[in-house]
Amino acid sequence: MGGLLDIKLSLISLYRHIIILISMVVMAISIVADSPMWAFYSVMLIWLNNIIFAFQKSHGRTALLVFQLAFFNFLLGGTFINFIDTGTPLYNFDNSILLHSYLALYISQLFLYISYNFFERRTLTKKIANPEGERKSNIISYIRFASLIIMGITFIPYLLEIYDKIHYVSNNSYADIYLRSSSSLPYPIQKAAQCFAPSFFVYLGTMPSKRKAMLPISMYIFAGALSVLVGARADFARSIMVVFFYFLARDRWANKRGERWFGKKEKLALIALVPILLLFLYNVGNERWDNSEESSSGLNSINSFFVEQGVSVSVIHYAKQYEDVIPNNMYVLGPVINLFIENPVIKDAFGTETYRNQTIEGALYGNRFGDTISYIVMPGRYQLGYGMGSSYIAEVYQSSGYLGLVLINILYGVVFLLIDRFFGRNTWVTAISLLMLYRLIYAPRAATLDFLSNTFNITYIAIFLGIFIIAKMLSESTNKDHRLMIDTSQNQKTL
Repeated sequence: MGGLLDIKLSLISLYRHIIILISMVVMAISIVADSPMWAFYSVMLIWLNNIIFAFQKSHGRTALLVFQLAFFNFLLGGTFINFIDTGTPLYNFDNSILLHSYLALYISQLFLYISYNFFERRTLTKKIANPEGERKSNIISYIRFASLIIMGITFIPYLLEIYDKIHYVSNNSYADIYLRSSSSLPYPIQKAAQCFAPSFFVYLGTMPSKRKAMLPISMYIFAGALSVLVGARADFARSIMVVFFYFLARDRWANKRGERWFGKKEKLALIALVPILLLFLYNVGNERWDNSEESSSGLNSINSFFVEQGVSVSVIHYAKQYEDVIPNNMYVLGPVINLFIENPVIKDAFGTETYRNQTIEGALYGNRFGDTISYIVMPGRYQLGYGMGSSYIAEVYQSSGYLGLVLINILYGVVFLLIDRFFGRNTWVTAISLLMLYRLIYAPRAATLDFLSNTFNITYIAIFLGIFIIAKMLSESTNKDHRLMIDTSQNQKTL
């Protein structure tokens, strides 16, 4: 049986290498022939290789698989559908700009694969931690209890924050949410709401049983579904994808305890729910922008959803078109820089200058590429709250060209491999991995290092530390009571 499986995997690897070779030939021909369509097809071929590579070991390359799905959704899907339907690009740009964009996409996918594959081979002999071992540790049960209590306490503030945004959008518009300076909720409620997601990820990091995990997961998905009413479709989609990753990653250990996380029922549910979710998110998009079109259904709506999501590829197009106009700011390091300069303590101590959202000053002098490109392309609409978002590919190329794309995708490949390999090593590593993956999923339409600044910030570190301290206190208190009971029992026997 093992021999047949090895032969099958070897054949799949051979097919993948053929696909990679064909993609390189097609890309070379497309550049010589000045054909954007064939250049894009070469991108789809290398993406297909990456998907097959991820599925070859679906329980071991789960983070890579989830990112590939997000990459298609935000950067490839709309263009692919448009080429199939009309034979034309999704956006009308000069061939030189389109060829650049597709080459940038190709380089990103190719070196993401090379990086993951190379470093995976170098660590194949390393023993992967079994999360079942840490579950026997006494402190883990207290961390699980503390994180669950904090999650339960902060669930209501989290829902209140979502409701506050829904109320604001219903009285104004979706774009106005980006012009809003602050929440109308009291500050303590705002801070409490920030504790919900990280405490949820810590809870998942304790590797609870499937039965115990379902209620917290349901709470998390429910809150994400409510956020769709604000218009934040991507937030809900990311929540679904992180939970999907967790189910697949936990299923990796199914044979050890006989507890399947992603069995036949889950697969059937996924097949049934995906088209329903796509239809739902598409129609929400129409409502978000007050589209006069009637809500659609069926295959046309699903196609339209990917076309709508494909707006992120236009960021790469526009970044090339206006590369001589875009200020030479620190876009790649922007999230990390802003993490420090926007900290209230550092801001007061050093007088660092920060810029409000959707302002001309922020677009011209700040470190957020999404603000800059949105202002350059549509200055009037930008000041009204509209924006194009960003893309790690566009901002890395702007900062350091194709070599930068090679290096950053090598980094991404290493990060995805680490997430896959170290998942379950301990509670904190798993929680951090989930937080990082939640942000990395959005990288095709967000800042390059956003996954670092939004994981290792002071708020989340304080929450992790608070959970640990509470768990430690509970553990020591319980052990003290236990020792007291033993001493009392021994004294009674002596008497």
